Amino acid sequence: MLTETHTVSLPTSRQVKILEQSGLASRAGVAILAKADTGWEVIHRQVLIPGHVVIVHITNRINQESFWVLGVYGDISRGSVLLSQFVERLRFRMSAFVKRQARTHWGGCFAIGDWNFVEHMGDRYPSGSNQSITKKLLANFEDIKKLCTLCDVPGRGPAPKAWTYSKMTHNGMTYSRLDRIYRPSSCWESGGVLPIATKWSDHRVLIATIHVRKPKVEKAVPAPRLPAVEVLDKAKKFWPSVLSSWDLLTKNGPVTLEKWKAFKDRVLHTGQTEVAAMKAMGKKDWLAALQREQVAPENILSAVAKANTFLWSKKEPPARMVPHWPAAIPAYEDTPAARRGFTPSPNSPWQLPTHPKNGPPGTASGTACLHQGTLRKIDLYLEYSTISDV
Repeated sequence: MLTETHTVSLPTSRQVKILEQSGLASRAGVAILAKADTGWEVIHRQVLIPGHVVIVHITNRINQESFWVLGVYGDISRGSVLLSQFVERLRFRMSAFVKRQARTHWGGCFAIGDWNFVEHMGDRYPSGSNQSITKKLLANFEDIKKLCTLCDVPGRGPAPKAWTYSKMTHNGMTYSRLDRIYRPSSCWESGGVLPIATKWSDHRVLIATIHVRKPKVEKAVPAPRLPAVEVLDKAKKFWPSVLSSWDLLTKNGPVTLEKWKAFKDRVLHTGQTEVAAMKAMGKKDWLAALQREQVAPENILSAVAKANTFLWSKKEPPARMVPHWPAAIPAYEDTPAARRGFTPSPNSPWQLPTHPKNGPPGTASGTACLHQGTLRKIDLYLEYSTISDV
């Protein structure tokens, strides 16, 4: 909040965002400011008294909190009489404004600024410098507090340690708490209040810490992430696309932050797209399959039941037979004769070396074959086994 701007339009700045302002050239001005790039945005704004009072409804796009802020700069251009009329005028316009807002929701507002009068006589020092404040002014101010459910941040009573204005008079230095910060009485809690003296103004900068009791917490949405590398390796187009994007990133000059972000976005998009395509290919759309078979709608349920019955009624493969090797393979010293045209190949695992009586190994008489009785048992074994089991 910035008061006494004395300008119609404040200059723009990279550090400060102007949410709302109203000024009268060389006479008065009030503005509501926020730090730039912090997410504050204005939902509704209205000038209640040009150059002196503005009200804005602001929200934050990061935490979704929203509230009303009333900015006030008391009009004392013609003394205390005009100040009393100013407060009465503000009460009338705030009453009409709150009545309109109450149709939807109105939970009060913050009120900050230079009111140019003190609510408590104890907010002045020394006590002899007290000015007479009319009962009408205080009554109108109390009505404004009720309309906005205002609560003084330092507390209900006077707070001399929060003096914000100083002036040298013939009686010495006088102090006053003209600048104040009010908060809604519900949903918020007050913290510390700190006035900071400056060399460029007779007013001090007033800082207050205020906490919301029930913050708006929304469900967090996790940021998109790439799947595991094992999944990406199965996608045919992922790595070629990534390498192509890398060449595009590094071939033209240095890598800037903008180019690096674009590269990461392309990699993320490619990975998610490829994985989604792989999942889509693996899905079985049974409804589309039934439509292609031209199944009538009234027969879909029976077709699905029949399909499930078919899936669960498949016959299991026959049990594996364990061969009896002592009966299937003859002793090495016996030389079986070749029967039924069976002659083992040189690389056949069924060619069994023996020790012939009439010839060296490798001759025709030294090659062992399986006799006819063994062939049948081997045939039975091959039906239910594999060569690797031998």
